Amino acid sequence: EARQRLEGLCQGLAAQPLATRGGVRRVTLSAGLAVLPEQGLELDPLLGAADLALYQAKAAGRNRVCVSPARASTYPGAEAPQPIKG
Repeated sequence: EARQRLEGLCQGLAAQPLATRGGVRRVTLSAGLAVLPEQGLELDPLLGAADLALYQAKAAGRNRVCVSPARASTYPGAEAPQPIKG
């Protein structure tokens, strides 16, 4: 669902010219998406995964959404989900 919403934002921004004092400009959005708990359970690993995905989106041509393919163990401090003890 998050990816679909971000892709909708990308399309909406790209479709709307923006009037500025310097003339009409086109705005695009590149976004990186991290998934909890696959990329971590804490903020820093999640931000690292999202940042990596953002750079992948930019390198792939911009105006797109990329989801980080990395596993939690890729990022320092990331932990794999633990089973709940009952």
